[in-house]
Order: sequence, then structure tokens, then C-alpha cells
Amino acid sequence: MEYLNSGALFAQGVKKNPKAPDYNGDILLDLSQFQVVDGKIRVALAGWKREGKSGKVFLSLKAQQFQERTNAQPVQQPKEQDDDIPF
Repeated sequence: MEYLNSGALFAQGVKKNPKAPDYNGDILLDLSQFQVVDGKIRVALAGWKREGKSGKVFLSLKAQQFQERTNAQPVQQPKEQDDDIPF
């Protein structure tokens, strides 16, 4: 069963060419869930190392709309303390 915006990469067993990829596979994208600009999309990918039933290790992938990351953490304002006892 294939899931939208997910896929897998499998390790190449024997490489016939040193420039051949170490992993290959595919991903099924639902482009209606992504912002297309000038015919291009930027996709954020996440991967998990999995082991198949045969014991072979592969990478399970998930794709999402790319969002810029900011390194700046929001500054939290200190909470005001009310030292007055209300009685």
C-alpha cells in the first residue's frame, strides 16, 4: 500500500559504477498539498531507518511543505509577581 507524501530509499547491493547512488527508491507526492512557485516546489524530507521483513535496512521517507527555520528562539517575558496578599 502506498501512502501520499511518503516513500522509501533502499541500499544498492552491488554498485556497477562508483558514481552510482548508494540508495534509490521513490516517493509519491500529492502536489495539491505543496506550494508551487514558477513550476518548482521545495519539499522538507524526513527519514527513518527501518528493517524490512527480509531483514534488509531501508530509509522510510515523509515529505511535507518546506518551511524556513529560524534559529532565534522567542523571548519569553518574565511573569509579573503579585506580592500583595489579597485579604
